[in-house]
Amino acid sequence: MPIQVVTRDAAALNDADLDEMASMGGAFDIGILSKAKEDWVLSTAARVEGKLHGFAFATLERIGGTPCVLVGLLSVKRSSKRDQVLKGVVGGGDVDSRGSSSGRLGADGSLRRPR
Repeated sequence: MPIQVVTRDAAALNDADLDEMASMGGAFDIGILSKAKEDWVLSTAARVEGKLHGFAFATLERIGGTPCVLVGLLSVKRSSKRDQVLKGVVGGGDVDSRGSSSGRLGADGSLRRPR
């Protein structure tokens, strides 16, 4: 089953989203996640069979004129699919069972799908 990855505006996250991230396990509690929601522009969530397995907060910046994605906070649940989840969260696209990503996050924040 592919990993579903969604990137959206971090300001659009609600308390239920933050609670789900905090309850996933890992080093980040609700206080850190609430601050990340304010500090970072993008939020990416990776789900396997509808269950959250990873998330990241990031922003789009230019470093020396080159557009880049700066990841400020990232967490991946320990599971047999953690490598695929990490690739999905960092790459910003759906990941199939072989770990191949079907999309990439563009410099403008939109998900780019290969043709």
